[in-house]
Amino acid sequence: MATNTMPGDSWHVIRTVSNQEKAVAAQIEESGIESFCPMTRVTSVRHGRVRETRQALFRNYTFGKWDGDDATLWHRVHDATGATGIIGGEHPKPVEPGVIEAWQRRAREDGEVDDVAGTVADLKRGYRVGTEVRLQKGRDDAMIGIVVWVDDRTQRVGVRVDILGRQPILVRRQNDVESVGAPLKTERRRSRGGKRGSKVRQRAFANYVVSAINTTTV
Repeated sequence: MATNTMPGDSWHVIRTVSNQEKAVAAQIEESGIESFCPMTRVTSVRHGRVRETRQALFRNYTFGKWDGDDATLWHRVHDATGATGIIGGEHPKPVEPGVIEAWQRRAREDGEVDDVAGTVADLKRGYRVGTEVRLQKGRDDAMIGIVVWVDDRTQRVGVRVDILGRQPILVRRQNDVESVGAPLKTERRRSRGGKRGSKVRQRAFANYVVSAINTTTV
């Protein structure tokens, strides 16, 4: 079905039920709204057998293009079976212009993107080689350094720090390192729980997804 994309339309992020990302995209496409759900292939080993499956690149998210001020279109997307919300709520937060288009150029006709394994791993960690990070545990807690290597197989990371003019590389577990852009642990604890905590998590969700899309276009 042809979509009715207008000059004032922009891309928005739609939250979905797990494994329903592609179905939601197809559903809103059928209603006349342009959609995009980038896919990737994931290889896993189960019971000694190699299994390859297709899944949404951004789990629990898909994308639609419409006029965010149009309440009728908002309800059309929001009420789609499998959709659980729209980033920004009643005032959808648009994705920065050109970002989704860049993903579309990378995707094949079936929406599958091949060259993202490394960037997806970077997203899961929250940092990559060259990122300024903060050490979280041990005697070096809160020390700042730069990631110089990452080993996802062993879940280790090498961080170069400056100690009295020397620049040793400290090896840490990946979970013991976080980007300096992330809030401190104490700040996280204050934001949890209750209605206020829910709003904080919703804003964090929106910021994470939009920044994730931007990061992986590099």
